[in-house]
Amino acid sequence: NYIDNYKNIFSKAGLKLLALEVEGMSLARSLTSNSPEATLIVDIGSRSTAMLVAENGLLKFAGQTDFGGSSLTQSLATALNIASKRAEMLKKQRGLTGLENFAEKELSTQLLTMLNVIINEVQRFKNNYQNNYRQTIDSIILSGGGANLLGIEKYFAREVELPSKKADSLAPVDYPADLDLLRDELGPLLSVAIGLAMKGLQ
Repeated sequence: NYIDNYKNIFSKAGLKLLALEVEGMSLARSLTSNSPEATLIVDIGSRSTAMLVAENGLLKFAGQTDFGGSSLTQSLATALNIASKRAEMLKKQRGLTGLENFAEKELSTQLLTMLNVIINEVQRFKNNYQNNYRQTIDSIILSGGGANLLGIEKYFAREVELPSKKADSLAPVDYPADLDLLRDELGPLLSVAIGLAMKGLQ
């Protein structure tokens, strides 16, 4: 049904549809093309979080949970009795850095309530894969807008007990030098788009 809908849209727009691809395949390509290790990609979007296992640029296993970045924002807004817009700003400015700063600990602790729900889903997904496929996952890559939450890599590494890092989807790409300052922020955001572009180049 999804494919038919897209075909109709492109047809009515007078465009020639060359290919359709599931986002997970693009993520696998951009983030694990040069890695033979089984990697768990956690793509934290606004409305949901996609989880997938990939290696050598190939998608092997996929799942999803209906909790994402907006869930963190709403949890913070409710706990602190503030507007969602203010909660989003605080989330971006402070993240989980308050875990090491007593004065800001309440804010970070409130974020953890919902983040731990996401992490529990990731743990369940990881265990299902390892039990069913008898292969150990070696590391985690955090992608999507939620990966830019300050301190999230360190927290994931501690809770899931796996090396964790933010997606650096710009690593295989030649890009203007003036983007260097934005590379850390853009890497997780552009993972799907760069993976799709890499398919076109192949």
